[in-house]
Amino acid sequence: MPFGLLALIATVALGNVRLGVAMLAVAFLNRVVQSIIVGWWLLRDPRALRLCWLYPLRDLQGFGVWAASFLSHNFYWRGEMYRFTAGGKIIAQDRNVPVSNVNSG
Repeated sequence: MPFGLLALIATVALGNVRLGVAMLAVAFLNRVVQSIIVGWWLLRDPRALRLCWLYPLRDLQGFGVWAASFLSHNFYWRGEMYRFTAGGKIIAQDRNVPVSNVNSG
């Protein structure tokens, strides 16, 4: 879905709204078909037919979360807050860990 959305934005910027909407629809249909093939045909899950329209929306949400992950140097994992430093190291925020101990181990 992110590429379908990108195609929509690009074609609208170029003045061809119909092509953009068609490309977004093809991307949506592609994800629905993938959901049906994997969920219903391969895994034999009967809910896959009924809920196949949710998969493209989940795909778009996953892209949004991925893109938002670049907006902060802090993150929460397993009950603790961490921070990425300028040098690429990860430091726990809640613990009182001296910076000199981060390099060891």
